[in-house]
Amino acid sequence: MRNKVYVSGILTPGIAVLDGKTELWSDTIDSGMGEDYSLKYLYIDSLKNYLYIIDGSNKFLRRIDLNNDEIIGPVPISSKSGIAAVDTKRGRIYISSRLSPHFSVYDGKTLNLLYKTDEMGEGTGDLFYDDKNDVLYVLDFLNPIIYVFDPSTFKVKYKLDFDASCCGGNSKELQFDQETGTFYILVARHVDIISATGKIIKTIDISEDRDIEKITFEPESRKLLILSLDRANDGEVSGVGGHLEVYEAGTGKKTTELSFGKKPHRFTVNSFNNKIYVPNADASVLWSISTDTYGTANPIRLGDSVEGVLLSKNGDKIYMNSRLGGSYLMEYDIKGGTYETFTSGTWPIPIRLDSKGENLFVLNAWDSTLSVYSLYPKRKLISTIPLGIANGTTDRLPDMTVGVGNNIVYIGYPEFGRIIAIDWKNNSIIKTIVINGFQRGEQSGGPGDLQLAFDSKNQKLIVLWTQDAKLLIFDANRNYNLTREVDIASINLKKVKEGANVDLLFIDSDKNRLFVGPYEFNLDTYQMTGRSLQEGQRIFAYDPLENAYWASGVKHDGKIQNDIVSIIDSETLKAKHVEILGQSHTTKPSFAFDQNNRKLYVGHMTKALL
Repeated sequence: MRNKVYVSGILTPGIAVLDGKTELWSDTIDSGMGEDYSLKYLYIDSLKNYLYIIDGSNKFLRRIDLNNDEIIGPVPISSKSGIAAVDTKRGRIYISSRLSPHFSVYDGKTLNLLYKTDEMGEGTGDLFYDDKNDVLYVLDFLNPIIYVFDPSTFKVKYKLDFDASCCGGNSKELQFDQETGTFYILVARHVDIISATGKIIKTIDISEDRDIEKITFEPESRKLLILSLDRANDGEVSGVGGHLEVYEAGTGKKTTELSFGKKPHRFTVNSFNNKIYVPNADASVLWSISTDTYGTANPIRLGDSVEGVLLSKNGDKIYMNSRLGGSYLMEYDIKGGTYETFTSGTWPIPIRLDSKGENLFVLNAWDSTLSVYSLYPKRKLISTIPLGIANGTTDRLPDMTVGVGNNIVYIGYPEFGRIIAIDWKNNSIIKTIVINGFQRGEQSGGPGDLQLAFDSKNQKLIVLWTQDAKLLIFDANRNYNLTREVDIASINLKKVKEGANVDLLFIDSDKNRLFVGPYEFNLDTYQMTGRSLQEGQRIFAYDPLENAYWASGVKHDGKIQNDIVSIIDSETLKAKHVEILGQSHTTKPSFAFDQNNRKLYVGHMTKALL
């Protein structure tokens, strides 16, 4: 009895191993994958001790022999959804897909393709291998049909037409009780309990203010488990709060309900220790729930991240935020070599300092609040200011810039298409700007859709609207009226964002320059000068001692793309030096330049490394 739980992340190549007895992290397994974005779906053959990894983002299958860490693959597959079932009797994995081939069978040892077919159509969906009767049940997503597939002959034995409570049988998930021959089928916000003959025994309806994420039948306790999320309300874009509802499988009677987490999305039952494990990627937490009581959800922390690096005045302290690594911040004393962690709210991103490096501003993106800290003589929370909008709930990360000389912090929320101006000294919102025509909601995804910079000399708020390739200019002296729109469609922003997707705006007031990525604009006219940086995609600092810009980006070396940092002559925009930091990945490094002590600090997000 191994009693191991395997947990993967989207941006990290390692797979964490939890000891089910102690609930301590015991090991990390190399997946054979890089640090690029990848939705990984894990399946176990407990007899052969094989771990299968479906790379849904890139459509590949890998297999790790956990006895010796041998990795086979990747082999190309058609599936993006990661739906599969393991046949421990034959050492196979079955995979369904909305793309052709819709159903495939792979040998577990070699990953050789043994069989493929489109016979069950493009609705080929959820799978359940019944080892008791040695058949595979294949749910049709589009029609109320379950195909009963014979693994020994690669033939469909028969089709089971079942009654559906709604939606024409447009279903999502299938579970099966081998003891009674009962099916549990997720249809919209309902779970139909279906007999072996296809008749509805009972329908479980969940609350209208929730959406079901996952169902499973737990054979030991004979319970049906339903994981759901709150539906978005009060102006929110996406549902967040998680709920686990427990039902008697035979009667459909609810026995328990437990609320926990923000956006938990899947779960696995561990029959060895009577626990349910629920991954919560947006919180870097694995929830542990006892099936004996279903009373509490205990968080097991996993992983850290470094998503921003800031230097206080004189370069004596470094501040870093770990959004995906557990919603906390770190203050590192450079001279003493000591650090303290502290929390401000959910998803602390971005973080900024004022021009003197004496005050720290933290946007709690999923609380829609701004926390303000005084850093001297000792860090102290001054205030936490509500922004007057709904809570943030998506990956469309906000941006923030701090005005010079006006005590105003500007925050741009892409998911709401709004910019909020806050007087942080008086704890008041002075203006909420609605950007007309901006695509709100969860579209696009990721950071960089709305970026801000403040021109203190001219008292102008400059907004980069990346999707429409525009600069919007708001006049702080005229109640933030929109005074100008600048078309920058001639800039290849897609190419710029290969090297940097945030902090693309940089203002050099003394030289009357605005940079959008590597491109130079006149700060008065907002016209391109025709010049651009020789190396790098965006400027992150100016060094007055060398009269040089520090820039980051990517550089191609044959087929390999590397992250770089470059020193740029501010007069000619030519590169004085280029430093290669290593192969480029989905997430980009963050930087802080200490001009007094002549040091550059580089933060690596997924490695949690400075």
